[in-house]
Amino acid sequence: MENILFLTDLDGTFLNDKKEVGQCSVDILNRLIEKGLKFSVCSARTPATMTGILKELRLNLPVCAMNGAAVYDMEKNEYTHIYTIDGEAVGDIVLRCKKAGLSPFIHVIRDGRLYIYFENTESEAAAEFYEERKNLSGKTYIRAPYDEHKDGGDVIYFTLLGEEKKVSEIYDDIKTSHISRLVGLNFYRDIYNEGYCFLEICDRAASKETSLRFLKELSEADKVYAFGDNYNDLPMLREADLSFAVENAPEDIRRLCDRVIGDNNTDSVAKTIESIFEERKKL
Repeated sequence: MENILFLTDLDGTFLNDKKEVGQCSVDILNRLIEKGLKFSVCSARTPATMTGILKELRLNLPVCAMNGAAVYDMEKNEYTHIYTIDGEAVGDIVLRCKKAGLSPFIHVIRDGRLYIYFENTESEAAAEFYEERKNLSGKTYIRAPYDEHKDGGDVIYFTLLGEEKKVSEIYDDIKTSHISRLVGLNFYRDIYNEGYCFLEICDRAASKETSLRFLKELSEADKVYAFGDNYNDLPMLREADLSFAVENAPEDIRRLCDRVIGDNNTDSVAKTIESIFEERKKL
């Protein structure tokens, strides 16, 4: 049987609309993991939010967080790899965000812990994003200008969440600037809030593509099959040996993938993995 790693995005793909892993998916994957399934997750989320969501899964591999900016071992509760954003780029991004009137969530690793600096939440969507996460263990939110606390720690990630027009303007501004050679940009719609978009910024070397390669080597897999639903998943989907889009993904994402499966509310990822795993086990 071919040695396959199955890798999935979370929101809109593996998680249902309640932002949960369905019990059917938990049961299927835990049973298959016991039989030798290699399975992991690559998400824009931080390990702090992933830990609670994935707590019932008996994962046997690290997860990739923040669109590949970090690799996290959930058994040891530690970051094993991080990609640090160049200091020049950090300062430049902060200034551009201030000029545009948006407060980014700035993710900093210090002494193995995640700290997130932000000044305010300009929109209802950003406020909801913060309220859902502020009390989670594994990260600490600090409401203060990043410039006042920048000594110590590595900046690995920026998250901006706002109205599409304002966020797209910052995206275009950075994409055409001199720091574009230093950072990677992920601009995509917020699937939970219509009219809002995310802009996520990390080191140029960090992406879901590099995460796929890292986990493929770590797991000694021959091939990787990947599942996604949004534009930040494209690097992973293009690099995979076989790519799957869920039915609720935008049309152009579905068109770019090798196969389209059911939607995120019907345990489609787990059921597809089960079908492939069991079929190949017979070969």
